[in-house]
Amino acid sequence: MSFELVHLEELAAPVKNAIVGGPFGSNLVSKDYAESGVPVIRGQNMGRRWIAGPFAFVSPDKAESLSANKARPGDLVFTQRGTLGQVAIVPSGAFPEYIVSQSQMKITLNPARADVKFIYYVFCSQEQLDHIKNTAIQTGVPHTNLGLLRKTPLRLPPLAVQREIAEVLGSLDDCIAILHETNATLEAMAQAIFKSWFVDFDPVRAKAEGRQPERMDGATAALFPDSFEDSELGEVPAGWSVFPIGELVKCVGGATPREGLKKTSRIW
Repeated sequence: MSFELVHLEELAAPVKNAIVGGPFGSNLVSKDYAESGVPVIRGQNMGRRWIAGPFAFVSPDKAESLSANKARPGDLVFTQRGTLGQVAIVPSGAFPEYIVSQSQMKITLNPARADVKFIYYVFCSQEQLDHIKNTAIQTGVPHTNLGLLRKTPLRLPPLAVQREIAEVLGSLDDCIAILHETNATLEAMAQAIFKSWFVDFDPVRAKAEGRQPERMDGATAALFPDSFEDSELGEVPAGWSVFPIGELVKCVGGATPREGLKKTSRIW
């Protein structure tokens, strides 16, 4: 299978403003932001596969005055300054159009030449991240620009292969996203249980009132007392003690370890 060596600009759609950056600094300032309207893509909206909120907005009239800086579903957005290497796809369905901030750039790809998800994954590769880092302008805050973005070299397989690769990687990303959501749900459940048992003492309160603790088997419920007693922290379950943490653990640290200690000590 042959790969074509191209520059990113060769993959742009044959339309006006296919590759653009954000507006000139004074054309979009904080006082232009509104609570609703057309969303503005900023650095905090990136970092994932898809552009996502929360957004700042500008009015439709302001957005129209910045029409050259618009991004639409299917466009690819890059960070120009700040966290270099960030790239994300503008999703469909949420908003029909967006404004690209001063710190971002966008490209509308030619669908006859490039699959947007494939190009996204190319820019997530270590090779491209290294290229961005090595070509960044280091004066002041490290940044890149439209000229460098346009000339970014890419190895491009046939379109059908691009789609196949993007589908496989996208499926993996979808699975990872589901796992993250599941983990977040489980963590929230664990935190809720911990708070119920060891902060609000719900099982103890239930037993003190002659009730069976909710959603708890008998063996677990038996581990909790059925009354409270006073302490310097207020009411605590009967039989519990209050200690300064220093009496329960040995605190160490507070200094940079010697090089040899880093290798031999379990503390560091």
